[in-house]
Amino acid sequence: MAGEDEQLAYLRMLPDAAGLFASRPTPRAKVFADGLVCFDTSSLLLPYGVGSHSVGAVRRLLERLNAQGRLVVPAHCLREFHVNRSKVLGDIVHSLEQQRSKSLPGHSSYALLADIPEYKAVASRHQSLMAEHKQYAEAVGKVIDKIKTWDRSDPVLDMLREVVSPSAIVDLAQNEIDNLCSEFASRVASGRGPGSEDEGKGRNSIGDFVVWKTLLNTGKQRKMDAVFVSSDQKKDWWSQVNKQPLFPRVDIVDEYRCVTGGRTIHLLTLSELLALDGSTSAVVEEIRIEERAERSGRRVHHIEDVVRHAKKWFRERGYRVASSEFDRVGQAARWGDFVVSDGQREVIVELKILSGDRTWAALRHAAEHALRASSQGLLPAFRLCLMIVVVDRKQFFNVMEALPKYLPDQMAYVVALAGDDGRFREVYTHGLGRD
Repeated sequence: MAGEDEQLAYLRMLPDAAGLFASRPTPRAKVFADGLVCFDTSSLLLPYGVGSHSVGAVRRLLERLNAQGRLVVPAHCLREFHVNRSKVLGDIVHSLEQQRSKSLPGHSSYALLADIPEYKAVASRHQSLMAEHKQYAEAVGKVIDKIKTWDRSDPVLDMLREVVSPSAIVDLAQNEIDNLCSEFASRVASGRGPGSEDEGKGRNSIGDFVVWKTLLNTGKQRKMDAVFVSSDQKKDWWSQVNKQPLFPRVDIVDEYRCVTGGRTIHLLTLSELLALDGSTSAVVEEIRIEERAERSGRRVHHIEDVVRHAKKWFRERGYRVASSEFDRVGQAARWGDFVVSDGQREVIVELKILSGDRTWAALRHAAEHALRASSQGLLPAFRLCLMIVVVDRKQFFNVMEALPKYLPDQMAYVVALAGDDGRFREVYTHGLGRD
């Protein structure tokens, strides 16, 4: 039989049924025009993935809301922002490192062709390409060196510091912090959002609830409607159909109504907010694409997290992660993220996270990169393994079916379906010898 928390879930989630039935929410446009606008961590991190025009639109919006005294930034969002900005910048550095390490096709010397003008032109052009590639790699290196100076300052962080005043940053009182864990546990037991989807996440699993509690307090104190700006569309925030958001959860909107004395809350993405604000369609679309990429896994699955789970997967299959070998093997190959060994042969593993609208283009690029590596004479001394990580089940099967069309028979590959926590849910392997 279900426990007390489950039996009484609806009574606790919706304590004022008559008020809920009679309530009529204020339209979102009016709430945006007059109410509080609260930004969560995901919306604060989005500017790292868009161009200067979109960043400018976000800046102007924040400046105006701040000047009107309607901007709310929960202090816990800033804590999460500072932790995650280093991961976001780390992903950029990793991508640049991969670009810098890519090598050009080798040039074979044939004595028979040495005096042929056409072959001389090929050799000359190859030398020019090598020189240009060296200059390109040096230029990329300077960009990486610049990013590495951003330990406490970067363009997005500086922009936020300039437009978010201290009065807009709201934190919980100490006595509320002391009771957070017990209150959160009770809510999770009865299935109340938000935060129940993060219960098993470990560190900071309570984060969404801390942010929600902060917004509830602010709405109660100021007796104002609110817009909550977030890319998070998990089912502890939204009622879903086929894993797609339909409406904000009724217990969330009703809790805000009850706590604030009848006020309305709307949940919007940053792109929806900018559309309400009259931003250009180009800005709105760029932000929307970045939101889709974030939800599909690019922000959730940072490269260091994926590498950690990938190494764990190989260890569980009996491989030894030969991290000390990577400088010798991987750098020589100009390919790969780490090296594993089964005791007989070393395997160079390259990881690719496929998400968003550029999945197939990224897959072709990864396959072409693998083909270049396999042509550099590494086989049979070492085996090359391309590991593709996806975040959607349909995508998992599509990639599994398509990958053999792009890779040579001797190339091993792994297709892994990652869950919201980054752990591998399903894995398909080919050519590793332990399938």
